[in-house]
Amino acid sequence: MLLAYMYASASLVIAIIGYLLVFVGVLSTLTFGLGFYRGRKNVNKVIDEFENRVHLSNTPH
Repeated sequence: MLLAYMYASASLVIAIIGYLLVFVGVLSTLTFGLGFYRGRKNVNKVIDEFENRVHLSNTPH
């Protein structure tokens, strides 16, 4: 971001492209982070459900 700011006076088009790339990078980082977070929650739910089923199947009837 600092480089985009330093060269902003050189060319307006290059500055706009730089800021857009920074914005896209931040959005993609947030998107992947949210995907990993939700994926981990889903995996934990699957593991908990599996453990509950195993526990229920091992109890005497």
